[in-house]
Amino acid sequence: MSNDELIKTLYHALPGSWMINLVMQGFNYAHHSLATFLEICERFESFESAKDKHTVRNSKAVGNVRKLLSQMMIAVAHVSTV
Repeated sequence: MSNDELIKTLYHALPGSWMINLVMQGFNYAHHSLATFLEICERFESFESAKDKHTVRNSKAVGNVRKLLSQMMIAVAHVSTV
């Protein structure tokens, strides 16, 4: 799977609140690298973690995206070292 396909797949797997924030920021996943996209998702994840600190809420969608992001980060790190 190409980086473009990975970004597209990850984008469409994001929680709705993350997608809304990306749209509000004018983010177009087709115009950014996988690394940039992952950095933005990590920021959202950090925000969610900080928010969840005060409320016990961990949606299934966020958990799935976190799993996908960690797998993608491992794959990107592996490709970068080759």
